[in-house]
Amino acid sequence: MVSAKIADRIIVFKQGAIIETGIHDELMILEKEYYRLYTM
Repeated sequence: MVSAKIADRIIVFKQGAIIETGIHDELMILEKEYYRLYTM
């Protein structure tokens, strides 16, 4: 997950569907699926 912090765009999939997109900081603020996976 460290490389996710420097990615231009992160796309989070769940069951084949895109559920979130953004950069690391944006997705962490939302505290949704990306946040949950990153903070495991």
